[in-house]
Amino acid sequence: MADAVDRAGLGAEPWLLRRFPHQLSGGQQQRMALAQTLVTRPGAVVLDEPTTGLDPATRGAVLDRLCVLARGGTALVLLTHDLDAVARIAAAGPAVQVLRLDHGRVVRRGPAGGRADAPRAGGAPAGDGDARLAVRGLTVRSASGVPLLSGVDLTLGRGGCLAVVGPSGAGKTTLGRALAGLAPHTGRVLVDGAVPARRAVQYVHQDCRSAFLDHRSVLDQVARPAVLLHGSSHADARAGALALLDRLGLARDTVARRPGGLSGGQLQRASVARALLVRPSVLVADEATSALDGGHRRLLLDELGRARREEGLAVVLISHDPVTVAAADRVLALSGGRVAAPPGPTPGA
Repeated sequence: MADAVDRAGLGAEPWLLRRFPHQLSGGQQQRMALAQTLVTRPGAVVLDEPTTGLDPATRGAVLDRLCVLARGGTALVLLTHDLDAVARIAAAGPAVQVLRLDHGRVVRRGPAGGRADAPRAGGAPAGDGDARLAVRGLTVRSASGVPLLSGVDLTLGRGGCLAVVGPSGAGKTTLGRALAGLAPHTGRVLVDGAVPARRAVQYVHQDCRSAFLDHRSVLDQVARPAVLLHGSSHADARAGALALLDRLGLARDTVARRPGGLSGGQLQRASVARALLVRPSVLVADEATSALDGGHRRLLLDELGRARREEGLAVVLISHDPVTVAAADRVLALSGGRVAAPPGPTPGA
């Protein structure tokens, strides 16, 4: 087991084996799943989006280990939208065949090429007026009193977009959950100058599949919060859900299925649609583009840009993806539960 943990990039953190899954960050969970796969030293490994939810350094470490496996004779089947990961493994020397699928059919064979298109997401810049989201001294502790997040301050104006970045385990998800009222905390979180009501801050979970019930259609689950929290009629909520899901590239027959019939990327877009239909003041999206290809990522970021411009929505994007981060006005960097770099302009903006 120790060897598998090391090959998955967790050798420096053996204490993680004593934790429960919910106590690990998304990136740590991803690497632990890889370690479980490598325990038996298989001849072939099927990896479904192995780089999602990983910061650049950890992603590089995992890809290095996959390259070592490939050079050692392990057959890898990589299911991914991350073309850079494919290119990196191909450059390591093993013979690589690339298949591109569309609606269950092979539409292309050969080497990977091209990069995802840059997003066109734009919104109103964070102004100097009254803050839509104001956070002061936000601190979160574990049940045993260990600080998970310490003294975070941030301000976000109407239509503003803040990207939260940092390595796995830095406290990004803890911050997102605290902003949405899902984690006990001290400090102050105000939306439009007041303690936020339930509807005001909506949170898109990093593990979008666990946020859906297995026995109900995705469409019903996307529309339902608009009825409960926004006061929409069932008919209006359903019509609004279908229109928004269509803009995000999800057809009616697709969302009529139960969650098990949708891919991770489809459920990510459905999760964002469900949050937007409530018409919140603040949207916190935790790795909401991690399973999306370039085209669908652009659709989602464009929709967020529309809500920012037209509705004054303030967006907090928790992400490792440079393209998604580039859609933000400012970037907040976390490390070890503390602010490593206060909010500043997006690099290159």
